[in-house]
Amino acid sequence: METVVMRLFGKCGKIFSEERERMYAIDFETDNHAQINFYTEDNQVTFEKKVRIADGLKEKLVSIQEEWENLESEEDYPEFAESFWSNLGEDEEKSLKDAQRIVVEYYNKHTDKLQFILNHSEKMFDMTAFEVVFDYQGSVVKCTIPECFSDPTGIIESYIAICSENKNHINKVMNEDWEPLKAFKFLRLAKNNTDLESKYLLLSTAAELGVKEFFITKKPMLRALFYEISSPPLHKLYGKLMNEYFEIEVPNKKIIQELSEIRNEIVHKVEVEKKISFHDCNEKIKEVQRILVFLQRNLIEDNVFLDNLSCFGTVKRKSAVEINMDYGPIGNDELVRGAYHKIKVRYFD
Repeated sequence: METVVMRLFGKCGKIFSEERERMYAIDFETDNHAQINFYTEDNQVTFEKKVRIADGLKEKLVSIQEEWENLESEEDYPEFAESFWSNLGEDEEKSLKDAQRIVVEYYNKHTDKLQFILNHSEKMFDMTAFEVVFDYQGSVVKCTIPECFSDPTGIIESYIAICSENKNHINKVMNEDWEPLKAFKFLRLAKNNTDLESKYLLLSTAAELGVKEFFITKKPMLRALFYEISSPPLHKLYGKLMNEYFEIEVPNKKIIQELSEIRNEIVHKVEVEKKISFHDCNEKIKEVQRILVFLQRNLIEDNVFLDNLSCFGTVKRKSAVEINMDYGPIGNDELVRGAYHKIKVRYFD
């Protein structure tokens, strides 16, 4: 087996950086063969990992280099590459697919956490293709595999705030051995959904899942209880039982009960009798986010990104930038420390 670098690449949101550096890298201490790179010039992102491929596949990649280099124009490359990759032998194709699977698993594992700490409600990346990268005759060779990967949800217009200051925080948190609560995924979906009843259902799911995740993470022995039989009502879990099991006094108990009642009406009745509105739902989104941050804070070491997630509003950095947030999470007045959602940047006198 031969070692090469497999690179999954695509586009990310516009990278907001004070320094205007060309690239920012996130390195993984436990895996020195893995890296995430952000390129500020073209808003490209790559997830790179060393993988092992079959000797025969590496030999074919080496043997084809001169033909690739002698193509008359770049326009000839896609057809040539398509012909090469689609005519691999069975063993070489299996080796390639295994390597791609490893990199996709690496991407999926880390993109959720990265999205959590950068506090993005939308999909951050639009991943489009793979490259196999290796050294050949003293130079680096990049062999692009056309149209073998696509991220079906795509990316919307958004900003990624990253710079030399907060990169250190990002590297530290990405290397910590914990995962964000899965409930944050449903919170993000609730924020972006445009159907009112669906927003409430997604938000209720986020609240319920977050509370149950907390219990199971804190006391794994409760997993069977939650999975196999009906668990206690959510407002009792997030309240009396939270205090009884963990001696934690929780905030915003009322919101859990209200969400459960609205959820039950939407699911079990054709016409919802309770008064619901986008304004009410958005206010409840803020409250549930605070609840999830509270629970996450009780599971992991505190960090600047949790501070950002727990506050809302507009923050100005003196004489430089105004940052306006829809759901606003910034907990300090230093732009360089944060990781922000939907940044709108305005330089002012």
